[in-house]
Amino acid sequence: MSKYTNKYERYTNLHQESRFATPEEIRESGKMIDLREKCVRYGGIPLLCDTSRALVDDADHHSIIFGATGSGKNRRLILIYMIILIKAAFSLIAIDVKGELKKKTSGLARQMGYNIVALNFRDFKNGDCWNPLEEACRLYHSGKQEEAFSSVADFMSGLAAKQYEHCHDLFWPGMAEAQGKATLQSLLECVPEDMCNVASFAEMCSESNYEIMMQFSRMLSRTSPTAMSFRGIYSAAEKTRQSIEVTLYEMIKIFTDNRQLQQMLSKSTFDMHAIGREKTIVYLEIADEKPTYYSLVGMFVKQAYEILIGEAQNQPDGKLDVPVALVLDEFCNIPKIENFSNIIATSRSRNICSTIVVQSNHQLERLYGYDADVIKGNCTNWFYLYSRELSLLNEISELCGNIKTVDGEVRRLISPSELQRLKVGETLVLHDRLYPYITRMPDISEYKFPAYPEVASRPIEKTEIPVVDIRRLTACINEGLIPTPFASDVPAIDIAMNKEQRVGHREGDGRKAVKDEMPQRKQKRWI
Repeated sequence: MSKYTNKYERYTNLHQESRFATPEEIRESGKMIDLREKCVRYGGIPLLCDTSRALVDDADHHSIIFGATGSGKNRRLILIYMIILIKAAFSLIAIDVKGELKKKTSGLARQMGYNIVALNFRDFKNGDCWNPLEEACRLYHSGKQEEAFSSVADFMSGLAAKQYEHCHDLFWPGMAEAQGKATLQSLLECVPEDMCNVASFAEMCSESNYEIMMQFSRMLSRTSPTAMSFRGIYSAAEKTRQSIEVTLYEMIKIFTDNRQLQQMLSKSTFDMHAIGREKTIVYLEIADEKPTYYSLVGMFVKQAYEILIGEAQNQPDGKLDVPVALVLDEFCNIPKIENFSNIIATSRSRNICSTIVVQSNHQLERLYGYDADVIKGNCTNWFYLYSRELSLLNEISELCGNIKTVDGEVRRLISPSELQRLKVGETLVLHDRLYPYITRMPDISEYKFPAYPEVASRPIEKTEIPVVDIRRLTACINEGLIPTPFASDVPAIDIAMNKEQRVGHREGDGRKAVKDEMPQRKQKRWI
């Protein structure tokens, strides 16, 4: 009986509902590491820090950081978190506002043997390249057509997000998104892989190609979903069709207005699948004053999640070889990531953890609606630095629980008023099943780390972007050089190019294989 009483005393003692965690309880809730060491055994978000040691949450938990602008989220939490992960040999994907994270951590990453990828969505002149359609193209030509169509649907969903947000009649962005998906599906089916890029997509959607695209749509297998989508648009009344196309033009405007962006998105200079196999750090550099290209960041994050989860499922234990952490600053400023509540719920067991950074509850609820509570609920760690938002202050105060005063009155353990008056650097932490506690997180300048110079991004080489000639493509289908698109389980372009390959072998007669001339022949035939 005494064992029972001791074990469940906290549930029967009604004097105090809550309290702050003791130092002993906090230390037992994580793993202590020495920040002065080159490599550390445990990686995770810091629960306590001084300038030489840190207590980290080494479990694959998701975290959420609340803090208004200027509260020190980067300098007191995110930067030291990334340094710990690099020392612990995690792969990282980090949204980097103004390039501060890359400046402070890329030198260390290079010293630790990391593959460094920098996608610069600020000026597009320096860094790596990423073709957002490459994964869909790879899936489509490997026989996974449904998965490929799902990938292009995610791409269009990212482009259409802003239109849905600002349009009162959802018919127009819905139809424009459908036309965009049909056009992308046609790209996968009919053009060589090097032409499957946003420049070709923009070309096929351009107003000058309306007539030839209508002609092209009539050449598709009539029973294919792609042909049906085109018919639903091209059979509409003239004014309706024009309104749909104007909406689509607005979606793809970011590609047509910036040639340097087209260059950056024309190919990939890294393998996204390798992020879960080799130590890799990806910096997604954005400008907080220019949200035009935030949609591309959202597309990258969604695509990375899906690729990494797929990689994990291919492993015997269902986990990635190299654990991956996503640090999503400005989370509520990038467009809504579809099914994010499901992603964050399922990715944890795959060796993938996420840390999302938000300024307010209102931002999160505006973007994710009812899913906002699901997202917060799946975050085991909550870090609060500073806010003036009453709903957030009340929620955190209520989560901390109540206590009884010496007068017998019930009050909050920490009130909304007290939360507003935390000193600079003080952070309220809600960790797993532990009682809440307040700790001071040092500024990054207080740590005595060796100074490594930032890794400079290489200039993006200006090359000719392979762009489909829709008129030539239509002529090839007319001439029988490309079979009827979507009439077979094998992509039409693959059938055509394999046929050309066989012709090359037959004509070679042992002296010079005609297949050696294929690149030139392809260029003349398909562009």
